Amino acid sequence: MTSLCAKTTLSEEGRAPFFSDDCGTISHDWKKLSSGKPVDLSYLNDYLRYQTPLTQDTFAKGVTVSDPKLDVVLCQNPSSTLTQSKFRDIIEGYISSLKGKKVAFHLSGGLDSGLLVLLAGRLLDKEDCIAVSCRTLGSGASDELETAQKIATQAGIKFEVFDFTEIDLFVSAEEFIQHGPGYPLTHPSHLTRYLIDKKLSETPYKTIVTGRGPDEVLGGYAWHSKEFNDFETHHKRVQATPQVFLDQLFKVPVKSKAFKNYQSHFKGGHDLNTRMEYDLKSIFLHWDIIDAALSQSLGVEYISPFLDETFLSEAINLPEKLRT
Repeated sequence: MTSLCAKTTLSEEGRAPFFSDDCGTISHDWKKLSSGKPVDLSYLNDYLRYQTPLTQDTFAKGVTVSDPKLDVVLCQNPSSTLTQSKFRDIIEGYISSLKGKKVAFHLSGGLDSGLLVLLAGRLLDKEDCIAVSCRTLGSGASDELETAQKIATQAGIKFEVFDFTEIDLFVSAEEFIQHGPGYPLTHPSHLTRYLIDKKLSETPYKTIVTGRGPDEVLGGYAWHSKEFNDFETHHKRVQATPQVFLDQLFKVPVKSKAFKNYQSHFKGGHDLNTRMEYDLKSIFLHWDIIDAALSQSLGVEYISPFLDETFLSEAINLPEKLRT
């Protein structure tokens, strides 16, 4: 079985540069490249259709992102040796290595981030730790605050909730683009992460622990269940904007490169491994870009224990029956 180790290489500035084939321009500022250039309606269509379109196009026609986010390093690893003991040693090793640092934990009500906070309560000085979440007008983190509070209380770690219910969305989004990758990304949780980590960058807690990883490689999302093992149900799930709204916005049919890439990726079927690979090629690698960019622009350090190469390469090779 083939495993996938996602790797993203950014420029020295921590941003994915843009380049235009027709003018040879290279820049980290998408606004400069879009100046005087027509808007790429095909990209806008894909941008709205998917949260993370499987394409390297950008807002400006003829300008693409040079970061190879569609490329994934394939690691042949036919048998997994990831035992419970080995898994525990890997994760505990990361937490123990943080002793003596001021550490902040992104905490949702989920198992992944909750496990890391509980380990921190056992392995680190509680006075050096803080767990954080936020309150917004949308669903997501706000819906899990009660559970997150219970986890932090059980761990004996301070829990702080940042209130973003009155932010100016457009101002904050523009700020994020400038501090982050330098060009618009589509996943809504990117902005929330930026707002939280900007707050943390103003505190002593500049080492930030995330729970990224397990869902992508252990089949943890709802669309990894067997009911999504076909084109219609899976494609409907990964779309962010209903087709009826796109038809209203684009009166003339617009070609979709992301849809063509989607079809090509799933030409052999929608088995679990292929769906997980799609996640790694889209959502997962977008997060790699965000983490690298925010780390440099905000002056913070990200620790993601579940992104350990051994864990990733072996967890994705666990028997399918254990992941569904």
